[in-house]
Amino acid sequence: MHEEVCISYGPALSNADLLCSYGFTLPGNPHNRVALAAPAAVRTAGPAVPSLSCPHLLAALGLEPALSSTGQLDVEAMLGEELLGREDADAVQQRRAVAAVASLPLCMPDLREGCSGGSASTPQPLSAAERQQEQQAAHALQAQCQEILDGMPSTAEEDEAVLAARSAAGGSTGDSMAAAALTANARAAVSAGLERKQLLQTLTDVLQRYCKALA
Repeated sequence: MHEEVCISYGPALSNADLLCSYGFTLPGNPHNRVALAAPAAVRTAGPAVPSLSCPHLLAALGLEPALSSTGQLDVEAMLGEELLGREDADAVQQRRAVAAVASLPLCMPDLREGCSGGSASTPQPLSAAERQQEQQAAHALQAQCQEILDGMPSTAEEDEAVLAARSAAGGSTGDSMAAAALTANARAAVSAGLERKQLLQTLTDVLQRYCKALA
C-alpha cells in the first residue's frame, strides 16, 4: 500500500514569496497584499490610525468576518476550504477580493467587539459625519491604488498579451534547458506582476462598492 506524499511550501505565502523561493505564483493568492497608508486627511493625532470601519466594509461586501489568534483577518477562514481549492474564475476573484480587504488599513477594535457580540454582520449604522469620513478615506485609498498602477512599467493588458504570446509560441524558444528555464522564470515574473495589478484593480472596485453602500 502506497501513501500519497504531500509537500508544504509554508503558511501564508504571498506570490512574491512563492516567486522568490519556488519560481511560481498562484492566481488569486489570498495572502497577497498591497501596502497602503491610512489617508493623512483622516488620521488622528500621533501614529496613523486607519479610518475604514472593518465591520461596515465587510457588511457592504457581503463577507463574514473571521479573526486569527493575532487579531487580524483570517483570510483562509473567511474563504473556506472549498474556495481555497477551486481554480475557476469566480473562486479566483473571490480570493482576490478577500486579499484586497486584508490589504486595507482597517479599524480592527470594532470588528473584535462585533465578533465577540455576534453582531459583526449587522453593525450599528454610521452617522452622517462618519459616513462622510469613511467616503473620504475610501477615495484617498482609491487614489493611492491608481498611483501605484500608474507607476508600473506595464499594464495588465500588456502582461496578458505577453503571456498569451508565450503560450502560443510553445516550445519554439530553443532546445536548451537553460533557455526553457529562463522562459519559465520570465513567465512566472510576468504572472506575478499581472496578479498584483489585478489585486490593485480589485482594491479599487472594493472601495467603489463601499462608497456606493455608504451613499
